[in-house]
Amino acid sequence: MKGRGVRVMPTDDLRRVTKDAPAKTHFVIVDAVGVSETEMSDTPPMERKRSIGFAKLLEQVAWGHDDPEILSSLAYRLSKLDKVLTPTQHKQLMTASGGESLSQIVEHLVKASDPDYCIQQAREDGNDEPTAEQIDSAREALVERAIVPLASNVDLRNALIEMQARSEQVIDTLSKDEVIEAGYSAEATERSRAMTQNFRRFIEDNRDEIAALQFFYSRPYGSSPSLKNIRELATMIEAPPRSWSIDGLWRAYEQLDRSRVRGSGQRVLTDLVSLVRFAMERDDELAPFRERVNMRFDEWLAAQEAEGRQFTAEQRRWLEMIRDQIASSFAIERGDFDEAPFNQHGGLGRMHALFGDDCERMLDELNEALAA
Repeated sequence: MKGRGVRVMPTDDLRRVTKDAPAKTHFVIVDAVGVSETEMSDTPPMERKRSIGFAKLLEQVAWGHDDPEILSSLAYRLSKLDKVLTPTQHKQLMTASGGESLSQIVEHLVKASDPDYCIQQAREDGNDEPTAEQIDSAREALVERAIVPLASNVDLRNALIEMQARSEQVIDTLSKDEVIEAGYSAEATERSRAMTQNFRRFIEDNRDEIAALQFFYSRPYGSSPSLKNIRELATMIEAPPRSWSIDGLWRAYEQLDRSRVRGSGQRVLTDLVSLVRFAMERDDELAPFRERVNMRFDEWLAAQEAEGRQFTAEQRRWLEMIRDQIASSFAIERGDFDEAPFNQHGGLGRMHALFGDDCERMLDELNEALAA
């Protein structure tokens, strides 16, 4: 019966059988067996503070409010957020919380807001028939366990607010769009120009603070930024108030001057390197990072052959795997040979067998030649 009750039902289908129902918001199970012997109740929803914004709920918890309705509403919203976050965002939250996952935080909030669980906890504390004071004591312990990680950690609260803001999307299912005119409007072009100008200003203002940008401003180039550095830069530009994406920036440059932009389809993380180089006017053309790596790889091979060095078919396949790894991760590291596709072909041991003593030097040379 519960399985049938929780099924999603379109509003139109519901109104065919219950005309005055606005939507399916809950269900009631009536057990006719023993109905007169037990007390019946309607389980309240977890969301009980709809009029209070997410940031305000977190603020109230930070100030020590332990109203069960507040804790239950916060648990509900965090559980929804938990379902839409990426693995990277989950790791960021675990780092900010000191090792506790978002689902664990939700679990503690639910327990602290559940009167039945508070009674159960009081019994587990050794009270078979707990008094009101013992139940209150058990609840206080549960509340403290639930809200202290949030109340004492402003970085965690700020991270949750940013991620929740990015996950929100208002979907209008009633209005129907109508194409009035195809092409870029003057307003859209101006927005793209403002976005690219702000992106350039952001790069210049943070050139000394962000590791991924320091590399591009060092002359000669210093050590290459890692994929972690590039991911941190992407996280910064995606966060409010900027809320830029790699795809959005790419489209903005394409709208302003299509003749200088190549590549279609969804962009990947390493394409952020191409965007930074183009914004700094290091490159005259904006092209996918993989294209740049492929071009430099061909140039490197030609230089090797000009020096009289020839590669076997197997060596060539390994070099191409290294090229693809640099294109997707910005660099090749020794640990990468323990992962696919390298471990499927013998790993670092096979690499040394193929290239001998020249192996380490060649890896460093390829990192510098292809990713610079």
